[in-house]
Amino acid sequence: MSGAGDYIDREMAGVPGWFSAIDALLFTGISEWQHEDGLRGDLLEIGVYKGKSAILLGHLLGDGERLVLCDLFDEPTPSSATSDDHSGYEGHALDGFLATYRHHHSQPPIVYQCLSNRLRDLESTKAFRMIHVDGSHLYNDVQSDIDLVPNVLLDGGIVILDDYRTLHTPGVSGAIWEAVATRSLLPICLTHDKMFASWGPPRPGTTERVRSIVTAIPWVELIDDTVSGHDVVVVLPQGYGEDSPAPRHGLARAVLPPVAVDLGRQFRAWCSARRRSGQER
Repeated sequence: MSGAGDYIDREMAGVPGWFSAIDALLFTGISEWQHEDGLRGDLLEIGVYKGKSAILLGHLLGDGERLVLCDLFDEPTPSSATSDDHSGYEGHALDGFLATYRHHHSQPPIVYQCLSNRLRDLESTKAFRMIHVDGSHLYNDVQSDIDLVPNVLLDGGIVILDDYRTLHTPGVSGAIWEAVATRSLLPICLTHDKMFASWGPPRPGTTERVRSIVTAIPWVELIDDTVSGHDVVVVLPQGYGEDSPAPRHGLARAVLPPVAVDLGRQFRAWCSARRRSGQER
């Protein structure tokens, strides 16, 4: 899919958001072999932000397939709990997203501007071959998103779950791994940010095909493991876990965001000024 490849190589970095090249390549490779196997269906994304992954999903559509998106965008949140979770994502208006999307695609997506727990009208038929869940970080919301999956995911489909191991989103991790332990969510591939999974046993050869996608990426390493008796491919950055000497100078600049470095510089300057004026206690 040349459109997807061009987007990943040349344009994706210019779209705000959090979506790694490794995950983008997996999205693309999985979609290609689904089509090769004759699996046709729509694509669903819960949690869009400014469209970094949604634009790629638009490139993965085959003839007659639809992209369905769900996000609050600039709608006010209906509860204080959800409002807290939504903080930090302000300023991503629906009109702005659609303008960005139109820059890449002529056919607009189907957009539900609402909480994902209002997507129940999608449950009338299993229509989706790929579902990307990257919405709320609240445990109950993620549980609800996972509850939707078996009702709408086609046989042979893949669900991709973000933040399954991220420190600041324990509600996401709890809901996802609970579904692995007690329900039918089966991990197929784990990257730094996302879990690629099936609902129930995957089609024969799925793990091998995922492995073939990843082995073509030169800057990663693979670990083969098992979860719930099924094979899982773990994707690691090359050299992951190796000891490396820390730089003696510029460590903060190497590991902290620029605003933190700048605040540290300002604080040190303030302390020096107080010492010089004899006001320091």
